[in-house]
Amino acid sequence: MFVNKKILIIGNGKDILKTFNYLFKRNQVTNLSFRKVWENYLKVKYYDIIILSGFHFDICKIKNEDLLDYIKKYYQFILKIQKKCNFFYLISTNINIKKSVSRVVYFYYLLNKKIFVNNHNKIISFDTIVGFENTSLDNLKLIIFKLLNIKVLFYKNIDKKFNNKIKNNRIEKIKFYFISLPRTRFIDRILRLIFDLFLFKLYK
Repeated sequence: MFVNKKILIIGNGKDILKTFNYLFKRNQVTNLSFRKVWENYLKVKYYDIIILSGFHFDICKIKNEDLLDYIKKYYQFILKIQKKCNFFYLISTNINIKKSVSRVVYFYYLLNKKIFVNNHNKIISFDTIVGFENTSLDNLKLIIFKLLNIKVLFYKNIDKKFNNKIKNNRIEKIKFYFISLPRTRFIDRILRLIFDLFLFKLYK
């Protein structure tokens, strides 16, 4: 694993910071706000590794055409940040699913399709929201944890996700429902949990 590297984490999510401070404890880790970097990426210094996590929650509220425009801007933002490091990682929600009602999943799904992945640029998917392809028992546990607002961190597989070489950017097609309907970030999260619970019952 990485040792004595200069690492920048863009994003203030508590789960993300705890995970990567644990993972990179033998390195020099710096943290910057996603929104501050978005507003002025030129202030970002050069790092060995940059980890990008975050987006504007307004993506759940805006119209579909505006969301597509935002994805283009986000992609250009990524290209600029990639020039500031040797290795770049984008943290994505889990998109290894077949069906979803979430606009956040939709955002990362379309963004992932635009990004070319090689040995220097990787997309790391976090299984923080369940999908019905996992085991039924794990699904039920995670749904209960999420409904109770209990944070769950998974450290045991994170090393593998960073060390495994990703050969291509191919992702499975996801079928989306009600994705054109604007909603708040909170409502989007609730809809996703309800939908996952429905699929858990359907496919158990």
